[in-house]
Amino acid sequence: MAACFRLSWKACILGMALVALFCPKVSAKDAVIKSPRVVTLFEPEEKEYDRYAAAISAIEPLRVERDQRVEETLNPFFFCWMKARWGGGSGLYARLLELAPEEAPPGAGPGLRRAQAACNAYLVKSSRVIQSLDLDVGRFNALSREVQASRDLKRRVTQQARLYRSAWVTPPRALHVDTVGGQAYLYRVASELHDGERFPAFDAAYPPRPGAGVGAAGAAGAAGAT
Repeated sequence: MAACFRLSWKACILGMALVALFCPKVSAKDAVIKSPRVVTLFEPEEKEYDRYAAAISAIEPLRVERDQRVEETLNPFFFCWMKARWGGGSGLYARLLELAPEEAPPGAGPGLRRAQAACNAYLVKSSRVIQSLDLDVGRFNALSREVQASRDLKRRVTQQARLYRSAWVTPPRALHVDTVGGQAYLYRVASELHDGERFPAFDAAYPPRPGAGVGAAGAAGAAGAT
């Protein structure tokens, strides 16, 4: 029995040595910056759609955060007045941003200015996300119209966005998508958001990975076009 135990112990040590010898070493930086690996549903010549899917995935939590801040700061009667007058969707927030104080009904108060600030912050930050993915807002809007016009393209973009969304565990600050050999790699710089600001809606949906370091880095933020 003792001889068997010594033999199995030596085999265990040998196995660990072989694993250490042949397995590639992965630095902590690689683990944070170069993960996760996301399979792409698009061909290399369709990389713009892949970038578009990554953009809408990153922008979505920023949109949710904007909506929450607007509803929390506006007088509820004024919010109902807006929806009755302008309807829902992104058009409502565009009209809200352009609304002059004298055009608002009585009781809008200081909440109007705070809501407009939330809308403006969303535009600035989502624009940075779009630009960090080598798109511009005009091209992003053109792709939005193209995607809406094709049921199959819309389905693939939606599925790709879900893949990116499930892969991200912290809010992205600098994003870059490079499609190589049928795989899309999302390089995420792990750092605090712009000026150290965090978004509760994003953190609730994608809590930071335990032990993931937060370093200094690049650009990006959020504010959008849809």
